[in-house]
Amino acid sequence: MAQKYDAVIIGAGIAGCGVAALLSRAGKKVLLLERTKLIGGRASSYKYQGHTLNIGEHAGIQDGYLDTLVQSVGQQIPERGFFEDYLMWRNGKFEKAFDIVPKLNLEETERVLKIMQEATPEDMEKYDAISGAELFRPLVKNPENWYMINLVGAIWNTIPKIEDQAASSVIEALRTAGRTTLAGFQAAHGIGDYSRTISQVIKECGGVIMTEAPVAEILVENRRVVGVRVEREAKHDVMQDYPIGEVFTVEAPLVVSAIPIWNVLNLISEKMFSPEFVKKAKHLNKLTANLGFMVGLKKPLFTEKIFVMADLPTLGYPTTIFISSNLCPTLSPKGEHLLECSCICEYELGEDRGLVLRKIQEMKDDLEKLYPSWQKKVIWIRPYFRWEEPARTPGRDGIFKPGPKSPEIEGLYFAGDSVNSRTTPGMECASDSAMICAKAILGKLPEVKKSELAAAVKRAVKAKPVKKSPKGKKGSKKNKR
Repeated sequence: MAQKYDAVIIGAGIAGCGVAALLSRAGKKVLLLERTKLIGGRASSYKYQGHTLNIGEHAGIQDGYLDTLVQSVGQQIPERGFFEDYLMWRNGKFEKAFDIVPKLNLEETERVLKIMQEATPEDMEKYDAISGAELFRPLVKNPENWYMINLVGAIWNTIPKIEDQAASSVIEALRTAGRTTLAGFQAAHGIGDYSRTISQVIKECGGVIMTEAPVAEILVENRRVVGVRVEREAKHDVMQDYPIGEVFTVEAPLVVSAIPIWNVLNLISEKMFSPEFVKKAKHLNKLTANLGFMVGLKKPLFTEKIFVMADLPTLGYPTTIFISSNLCPTLSPKGEHLLECSCICEYELGEDRGLVLRKIQEMKDDLEKLYPSWQKKVIWIRPYFRWEEPARTPGRDGIFKPGPKSPEIEGLYFAGDSVNSRTTPGMECASDSAMICAKAILGKLPEVKKSELAAAVKRAVKAKPVKKSPKGKKGSKKNKR
């Protein structure tokens, strides 16, 4: 006999966990399905040689949509540590971000600020269709202004060139950067803390989270969802009566797809949707990518809580560098340190493994120019190449993305960074999208009780540093990592 739920959510990334938690709080019996072993999607973390590593580079935003989502489900924001400064590597030297400001052309800066502040929803719809270069190049001639716009757009939108970024996404990146100066953070126990914190609500409200359970089909009758067909790949305590590998049915009048919008077409026949929807979903299937490495160190390259942004001379891609364990010592074993170095590149780069390896070597060589002999401090190194977000190129942002509700199929909703939200990609977009989707289903978000709010407002808790004793001075409390 088929299991019955009020709602099934497909995909346990931040968006899927968020929608499931919000619906659970509203009293719905929820089943959250995830095809992999881990919940959190790209916002998950794991242990490696005693260090906590994130899947993807994650520098969160204080008081952003992710924080709002955590509080909206009645949870306290997880422990974290904050960056205290930002450095730019330019022309063979480091410069603080604020030291570059006096070099900016004031008149040009005011033009850019005017666009950021005064852009109406109608303006943003126009900017969805053109590139950031088309919008800002006629207004900006000063090289310092142009450098800042390019770098901020690339880092936030994970697209190397402003010529390839939708102008609306560049505006959102500049707005976000302006709101969050010196407020970026690292999660003290890995970004997976956020997924775990949010998903805990699902279990507390009687919902079920099932991993290693890919959905084979979304079931539709008379243009209304009636459930899903699931392929069970691992033992699960709630559904032990289904043998491993068995395909089974879950009945539900509500299904939320929190996977990339184009993958929905693999779960429901294209004939069920309008040609316009199918075309839009397929058109959005363009990805951004990160290439880089995580490094365990015997000694840190620097001790400051800084976020370094650089155009590396040989590599040729916008790159970020920081030592996570400076912000959160909890991420590394005592006496060791965790370095993250990541560049934004084209997704197509991953099709040539030889080129990826050459680019990794170029990144290592460039890092040597910034921090001579850094490789002598290395304990281990883990290179990676991975996809990040749906690319927000002209014609792929804002009005070009679907809304949270299917216009053709009753009971089918969408969440995630390939739909809904305009805000910056990644966790922020996914969190905002989760709340947009839940509100579309429920009419309004569930209220948080005062007792829950009291716990949730304990935000922005800095990770406590691990205390060390200097050599020969046992018990000293002055020497901190």
